[in-house]
Amino acid sequence: MFRRGKAVWLLAIFAVGCPDDPSRRDECSPGPDFLVTVRADHGSLPGDLKLAVEFGGGNEEVSIARGIDGQIIFCDLLPFQAGEGGRSGDEGGAGGTDAASHGALQCELWTEGPATVQITASGFEPLERDLRIDEDECTTPIELELTAKRPPM
Repeated sequence: MFRRGKAVWLLAIFAVGCPDDPSRRDECSPGPDFLVTVRADHGSLPGDLKLAVEFGGGNEEVSIARGIDGQIIFCDLLPFQAGEGGRSGDEGGAGGTDAASHGALQCELWTEGPATVQITASGFEPLERDLRIDEDECTTPIELELTAKRPPM
């Protein structure tokens, strides 16, 4: 009887297996899963830019015009950095709350797992990207660039 119990115990260990090696994420403080930075391929971000996120818990959308903070999305408009080109007449600086004076939108996404990001803005090609968590990073950085629409030929 004792040997049968040992055999069942060993079989259970082999069936379940050993726990996975801990990832760097196990050592992280609570924080966003992704840090998404959106830039335009030239000039300023359009004021009607919308960022939508689909994730395991549902979906959420924010826009520059209506507000850039949600329940799982928290964004900041960033000024142009030295050396970044702005469109003609841009001061390229801080100030103002519209996107015309900003070079990037940076968003924390608290999705608790993979997500899909969709970005739309007038004058730019729609952009969709599937995001996967990098197990070696506490927060996975994602750089996205909007591409201006080309006129039909």
